[in-house]
Amino acid sequence: MAGRGEPIRLAFRIGGIQFEDARISFADWGQKKGTFPFGTVPVLEVDGKKLCNSNTILQYVGKVAGLVPGDLFTFAKVDEYLSVIEDYMGALFGLLKKTAPEDKEKVIAEFVKTTSPHYLGMLEKTAVANGGPYAVGNSLTVADLKLYVLINA
Repeated sequence: MAGRGEPIRLAFRIGGIQFEDARISFADWGQKKGTFPFGTVPVLEVDGKKLCNSNTILQYVGKVAGLVPGDLFTFAKVDEYLSVIEDYMGALFGLLKKTAPEDKEKVIAEFVKTTSPHYLGMLEKTAVANGGPYAVGNSLTVADLKLYVLINA
C-alpha cells in the first residue's frame, strides 16, 4: 500500500524537481520517531527548515511544481478535496487501529461496503460538478495526485 508520501513523490516527479527520498523502515521507526517535529512522517526539509503533515507538504511541493491553482477559491476547493480524502483515510486507519487482528478482514469488507461508497461518492460528485476531467478546476492538481494514490492503494 502506498503511504502518505506517495502523492508528494508524484508532485516532485511531475514537476521535474529533484529530491532526496529518505524512507524509514518500520524496524527503525521507533528509534527515529522522536527526531521529527510532530513524531510523524512525512517531513520535508527545505534550507534547514522542516515542514510536516502530508497535505501541507503536498500543497507546498504542488505550488513549486505548478500543481496548485493560483486563484484563492480554486485553491480552497483543492484543499477541501484533500481534506475529504484525509477524512476517508482517517476513518479507515482509525477503525483498523482498534480492531483485533483476527477481525480486520471482516471490518475492512464492511468498511468497503458501507463507508467507502459514502466518501468516494462525495469525491465523484464534486469532480463531476467541476465539469472537467480533473478533480478540481480544469488542470491537474495535487487533489488528482492524492485521489490517484487513494484509488490505486
